[in-house]
Amino acid sequence: MRIDVNRKYGVVLEGGGAKGAYQIGALRALKELDVNIKAVVGTSVGALNGVFVVQDDLDKAVELWENIKYSHVIDVEDDLLERITKLDFKDLDFKKIFNRIIQVIIDRGVDVTPLKKMIAEAVDEEKVRSSEIEFGLVTISLSDRKPLELFISDIEKGRLHDFLLASSYLPVFKNERLHGIRYLDGGFYNNSPMSMLIDRGYKNIIVIKIKGFGLDKKSDLKDINVFEIAPSENLGGILEFDNNKANYNINLGYFDTIRRVKGLKGNHFYIDIDKDETYFIEKIIQVKDKEKYCRLGNLRNKSVNRAILEDVIPRLAKRLGIKDKWDYCDFVIYLLEHFGKKLKLERFRIYTFEQFFTLIKNKLKRTRLEIKEDEMLIKSLLEELVVIL
Repeated sequence: MRIDVNRKYGVVLEGGGAKGAYQIGALRALKELDVNIKAVVGTSVGALNGVFVVQDDLDKAVELWENIKYSHVIDVEDDLLERITKLDFKDLDFKKIFNRIIQVIIDRGVDVTPLKKMIAEAVDEEKVRSSEIEFGLVTISLSDRKPLELFISDIEKGRLHDFLLASSYLPVFKNERLHGIRYLDGGFYNNSPMSMLIDRGYKNIIVIKIKGFGLDKKSDLKDINVFEIAPSENLGGILEFDNNKANYNINLGYFDTIRRVKGLKGNHFYIDIDKDETYFIEKIIQVKDKEKYCRLGNLRNKSVNRAILEDVIPRLAKRLGIKDKWDYCDFVIYLLEHFGKKLKLERFRIYTFEQFFTLIKNKLKRTRLEIKEDEMLIKSLLEELVVIL
């Protein structure tokens, strides 16, 4: 299913801490593609990211994420926490670390004053309230022992900043009240609040997943068109607030979304292709010396071409690690990608199919690759195919 830019969409942004950088890249792509977003709901970091869409300030969100540090979210020394998370214990003052842990226990949680400050500086409540895009978030009132799914109209004026923090309030954070009430991260109730949009009458919904922790309430999806955008690789940890990782995930979110919306091929790279499966079948059976490949297949009662297509290619696909359903177009793309990664082709760009295989063909001529013995036949097939293609 493709996104129709003439339709109106509601967007759901999952919670997941530092993984939220991916959503900003995805949202930037949706904006560039002129997708008509009429509502955004989110949990935790999804709510924070959603505000920037509603107040039409994605550039500010990109800037924040591109420069994110641990100390922008929690009261901690960046160098200390970064080295701990990367298991770099050289010259660390363990007495200092121990004292800090004891202080956190005494204070009953991590100080999130920097996160409060960031929300106060970046979020314009008046813009959110006057926007044509609806906004909603999820949190849990610990004081009242009940979950809260709130749209901006449900939030008392002047308290949006509090509720954005409440939606992100992890148990490890310092235990304090916001306007007299204690809150908990909304992910413990509904990390992907699609039901909020369905109850509002939205039939076309885009869900940007980041695979954070939390619970997902099941929704009745009858007559609902759900368009899912999900990361093509691991986004890292929920507390990995590192600007290099954030920049990478922004790019990943952007290109994964372009791939999903435009129907690009590839699992690792982003390839625009206008060929169908028939084209690739014809090319595969044009390879020379097919018999050398057919030693992998059973030739009895089969023509060489049938053996190539029905035995050899499926076995090579298994060796390459291609899973689930695939066709011969997928096989050729995966084969090219396999060697594209070995040749260290630039990842974050959109290739035409012709650009992609030409780059691989030219680099194969100039580069000596370390190839495992069981990959020699695969490399031989690739070299023949890039000439034929």
